[in-house]
Amino acid sequence: MAVAPTSPATGSTEVDPSARRALGYALGARVADCVTMVEEAVAGMRWTGRPNPAYLERRPAVIWLSTLLIARWLACGANADADELGWIAERGRLAAQARVSVVNIVRANLAWRDTLKRVLQEEAARLGTPRDVLDDTLRAVNYNCDSGIVRTVGVFDEHVDHISEQLDAERAALRHEALHDSLTGLPNRTLLYDRLEQARRTALRRHSNFAVLVIDLDGFKEVNDQLGHRMGDVVLNQVAACLVSVVRGADTIARLGGDEFVAVLEGADRAAASVACRRMLRTLLHDITVGTGAIPLGASIGISLYPEDGDDGCVLLEVADQAMYWAKLDGGRLVRWAGDGQARP
Repeated sequence: MAVAPTSPATGSTEVDPSARRALGYALGARVADCVTMVEEAVAGMRWTGRPNPAYLERRPAVIWLSTLLIARWLACGANADADELGWIAERGRLAAQARVSVVNIVRANLAWRDTLKRVLQEEAARLGTPRDVLDDTLRAVNYNCDSGIVRTVGVFDEHVDHISEQLDAERAALRHEALHDSLTGLPNRTLLYDRLEQARRTALRRHSNFAVLVIDLDGFKEVNDQLGHRMGDVVLNQVAACLVSVVRGADTIARLGGDEFVAVLEGADRAAASVACRRMLRTLLHDITVGTGAIPLGASIGISLYPEDGDDGCVLLEVADQAMYWAKLDGGRLVRWAGDGQARP
């Protein structure tokens, strides 16, 4: 039994109280017998799944307390309190967490019900208990068994929901990890290619442009050499935040690795891409700080435009990367456009 029967409060108040009290005392005296009989009955049933030693060890205590609660109710009309029901419900949660089959638990509940009814009938015959008292008691036992099964299923449903939520969260975390840079949280190369394809499809459908910017930091090696890699990571995170801050929500800032970033600006033509580049260079120059000091970083930026520089995301990325390389060769801290060979501020 994983979940105890609920408090047996369904009996009639018109039955002979002394007869019911005597039946309760008689059942209380046979609590240990009931535990043994239930365990023997369950042992003869086919176990579904792999037996769980912890559940099997806890089950006799649950049977004992559940039987005692029925006996106490008969003897003095006291219902189970919150602590008692909470203790048994916790055993149910442990069974759910241990993945004990609900079939096994329902079988144990039914075995407990049948055993209790058998013992009550035996004691009623011995005591000469009035029929209405026995019938009222048997109805309470049936009610408690049924409610125990319902509670068991409810606990297992809650556990399944909890596990499903955990799995969903783990899947989301794994997906995020697979598609994002571990340091900055920006989209990584895999997600970048997907965003490039999305931008291409959008531009094709709307007969519009989009720009691809490859951004390589100037002077970052000196930061790493002078301040160490840990502070270099701090700077990279600040750079990522700065780049995100100067583009629109629909645009993408990705990190390819090291100090190289990519921007995908949806719907951007040459003029819009130029504005974005100026903003990036300005924020990198003024907004990067370590401790109390500012670190003026520059960047070499290469730009390609769809569709004039290519009709495929990979091609656009390649030609933008080549343009960035030209910017580096020309001294850095400037912008080069794919195919035109002219430096632009």
